[in-house]
Amino acid sequence: MKIRKVCSLIILLLLTNLLANAQTYHRDPELNWFNTKEHCIKGKRWSETRHFYDRLPARAEGVIRLSAWGLGNDSPGLFIRFVTDTTANPERY
Repeated sequence: MKIRKVCSLIILLLLTNLLANAQTYHRDPELNWFNTKEHCIKGKRWSETRHFYDRLPARAEGVIRLSAWGLGNDSPGLFIRFVTDTTANPERY
């Protein structure tokens, strides 16, 4: 019984390591990465937000309903428009 638990733990650790390595970012020297905060974010109405990707101004906290404030912390509707001639379009979030 003890051996079974140890084997299960070892298998779990190996699987966790495999999943962690699958998420590892490998820099491709042919790709030109850029920070989206340095470019124009579309769909954002206010610049005085608490966090960069928030949709509502910080001054609205406590004024609007809590459920609406929670939705304002989500980033749907924000986008970046760009043109490229690449055949690959890798993205990191």
